[in-house]
Amino acid sequence: MHWTRGGRHDDDTTTTRRRHDDDTTTTRRRLEYAHSRYYTLRSSGKQEAPKEQKPFVPTKPGVLRFLEESKIVYDTFESIVSSDARYECLRNTGLERGPALAQDIEYMVSTWNLTRTDSSSSSSSSSSPGSVYAAMITDLAANNPPAFICHYYNFYFAHTAGGRMIGKQVSDAVLDGWMGAFYKWDGPVSGLLNGVRDSLNEMGAGWSEAEKRASMEETPQTFAMAGSLMRLMAGE
Repeated sequence: MHWTRGGRHDDDTTTTRRRHDDDTTTTRRRLEYAHSRYYTLRSSGKQEAPKEQKPFVPTKPGVLRFLEESKIVYDTFESIVSSDARYECLRNTGLERGPALAQDIEYMVSTWNLTRTDSSSSSSSSSSPGSVYAAMITDLAANNPPAFICHYYNFYFAHTAGGRMIGKQVSDAVLDGWMGAFYKWDGPVSGLLNGVRDSLNEMGAGWSEAEKRASMEETPQTFAMAGSLMRLMAGE
């Protein structure tokens, strides 16, 4: 099973071509379309009747909320792989984002005098986007490993491509050009991605056809959940 940016498995030639095509398409996306429908349609290929797009206008408080909710999800992924032997190959990959997010949250609070989300408020309860996603991947990790791996792959890999592009545009728009540790890795990120991709391909090689299908069919949901986090930057 060969993992590509869309969570599919293909032969090596097709994988290389599609990876290039996906990267080219992603970099051409405009910031105002970085919301859940973009992610869902991009992965599923479904067509919708044209609708008027609501402008995507990020704010500093919105970005802070996005980082806070994203940290909930990354911390959950990283806790799962550190404690479940089935995902041992995903430990210490260099892609971990939890500590970087903690650093950036502290920076935003202190630099722009922002207020953290009250952990006792309804906005940060189990119904918040990050908490909902965290609960989902916790369940999948225990009961449907192929689907969990699909979420892991798309969440981490998309951040290194489209996520960085969106981060740069948000930085220029509302953060005075500041891009935090969330968008930085130790060493070339391509090498980190290749190592993780090799581990995932090795893991997927032992899956049944039904497990491979379960993993691929989860792809639209991964982008929909990521989109629910992205919209927080615009206060949605």
